Amino acid sequence: MATGVYNGFSGVFRDSQGRKQMELVDKGILPPPTKCYLCGQTEGRVLYHLEDYNDIMNIDTPMCFHCHMVLHCCRSGTDTYRGQARKNYWELYKQACSNGYCKRLYNVQDLFKAIDEGRIL
Repeated sequence: MATGVYNGFSGVFRDSQGRKQMELVDKGILPPPTKCYLCGQTEGRVLYHLEDYNDIMNIDTPMCFHCHMVLHCCRSGTDTYRGQARKNYWELYKQACSNGYCKRLYNVQDLFKAIDEGRIL
């Protein structure tokens, strides 16, 4: 799956910057991300999330693959009413993680589908 546009950064640029950031990790310049800041997961794939792809030194938000995908799904199309429902879900997801409940929310695709179809607004 190709990387898409995010926060005004093209997929090609995002991929390039992500590779540069991982090279810095491999060279020991940046510490490897080891724990998701949201759910606390330490096993599996953990990467740094970037909001600004010009700032690859920003390592404030290491995220496991699941939380990272939930974030990107929730941030897509937030200019619509349904998009706002997804954005609200992200806030609820973060709150659930801070209370230790996000592991119960692993299958969010059905929720997003229901939001997109207008069954949940």
